[in-house]
Amino acid sequence: MAADVFDLAPVAAYQKLHGGKVPRGKAYPYATIISGNGSDKIMLTSEEEWNPRCTVSIKPEGDKRSRLAVSFNDDSVSEETSHGLSMESARKRCIEWVDATLTDRKYNPQRAKGGTASGWPADVVDHHIERATPKDLERQREMQKWRDEADVHLN
Repeated sequence: MAADVFDLAPVAAYQKLHGGKVPRGKAYPYATIISGNGSDKIMLTSEEEWNPRCTVSIKPEGDKRSRLAVSFNDDSVSEETSHGLSMESARKRCIEWVDATLTDRKYNPQRAKGGTASGWPADVVDHHIERATPKDLERQREMQKWRDEADVHLN
């Protein structure tokens, strides 16, 4: 089974995600608001100034399974590679949250670095990461190190 397919009917997947808790800690101290359209889309919106948001789309995969798509974006129009790397990193954390919530396990900050997301399709939003320079990548490593050193827990 593909990493983005879960053994839950779409209604059950929606209900679990809508009722989930979002990780919050020193690395990401902002509250996250979970909202949805009532059937097949969940939105996680941060109270952070630049208003990042994760959108989870739920589609039926047969009668008892759901295929999910996770996209991460914000209100900026930045095409800077470092911004795109941050968006991609945030998307990985969102995918880990989705996977942990739907499989009834604790959110794992180590898996949020990309282990869980590695089997998922790419984001439909172009974050311009193919243009990353060594300086961009170093900056991203520094941000990841800062996140790793912070305590991550459920709020």
